Amino acid sequence: MTCARALAFVAAILWLGLLPSGRAFAEPGRLAAEARAYAARHGFPVRVVSAGPAWRRVERVCVPVLRDAWEDFQRCFTAANGSVLLRYALVYPDAPFSRKYDLVGRENKHLGLVVQPGDIYYWARNVNGTHPRWEDHSSAHLNPDALGYSMAVELSDRLPHLRDWLAARAQPSDTEWLQGNCMDWLPNAEVAPGRGLFHELGISRSRDGANMRAKLLHGANARLSVVGIHVRDLAEFQALPEAQLLGPPPAGGIDDAVR
Repeated sequence: MTCARALAFVAAILWLGLLPSGRAFAEPGRLAAEARAYAARHGFPVRVVSAGPAWRRVERVCVPVLRDAWEDFQRCFTAANGSVLLRYALVYPDAPFSRKYDLVGRENKHLGLVVQPGDIYYWARNVNGTHPRWEDHSSAHLNPDALGYSMAVELSDRLPHLRDWLAARAQPSDTEWLQGNCMDWLPNAEVAPGRGLFHELGISRSRDGANMRAKLLHGANARLSVVGIHVRDLAEFQALPEAQLLGPPPAGGIDDAVR
């Protein structure tokens, strides 16, 4: 085998996701089909956009998420279907803490993890409205009127390890739980031994919520195939220009975001 062919062979294996885990994730188009079924049930439009660097283009199936469909969307794209949601919420106008801190209309830079409907993991712990320290943060993510994105990530072959890792972080004696920047933990949440979530998605780690969102939407590999866009009504979703469906690109550009 020539050097060029060998490099092409390795590149193909990496693109398929066979390294370093040793196998590709199952059914890469399964969540996209689930998104189309969800949209059909609610009479929603579906919009498909291309994302990723030039050498690893992927399709994102974008569907609207309205208040009355939020619970159904969560059921479709959480652990029961071999996936998790990464929820990036915009602060909603009537939130008491929004007025207190003059945050109305600003981006909430917290990116949370939803494993089961109603979850919201920050700091590697589920704070779904039950912990007073994070009540203000979690309320924006749990509120069905909050705008923003919910990104469905295919993790059917990784969920057992991720769940074990999260359970270990919840122990009072755990020493790996990061209590500093709330963004420290999510890119490094383990989905396999020594394998962080962001690296599994083919993107570099980040500590800024808005840039994490941008890296995920614009740079992640085919594990992220479905994007729920939270809107007030269908007209708002349909009025979005294609270039704005995924929001602004990463600060350093897409090529700089991938690995």
